[in-house]
Amino acid sequence: MLPLTLSYDHKGVNGEVGLSLYYNAADVCVVPSYYESFGLVALESMACGTPVVATRVGGLSTIIQHGRTGYLKPWRCPDAFANSVEMLISSDSLQQSMGEAARQRAEAMGWHNVAEMMWDEYSALTG
Repeated sequence: MLPLTLSYDHKGVNGEVGLSLYYNAADVCVVPSYYESFGLVALESMACGTPVVATRVGGLSTIIQHGRTGYLKPWRCPDAFANSVEMLISSDSLQQSMGEAARQRAEAMGWHNVAEMMWDEYSALTG
């Protein structure tokens, strides 16, 4: 395991523009939630081309494609999280390939595409 030290710098609320700067600067987005109804942080990060390591809960398991756009790990398994983060920060090519796949996945989940998918579903149900 990489010799990592804990470093935390609270930047406060910077609005949407500020968040995208941080997402773009990150090598990986870590979302160790025990509950997520949707997982907007993960999706925003993916839209900026940042792969995600997250818990396999709620909407995160729908948004993140394990092994393609990031990694999904069981909750309360810090070693599994650390190993996945280490893999990503140790390999530029893995970061780039997962980051590009993450960006494409986020784009596919945009409002226009989701509205079209829902329209297709409703049309199929109503004949």
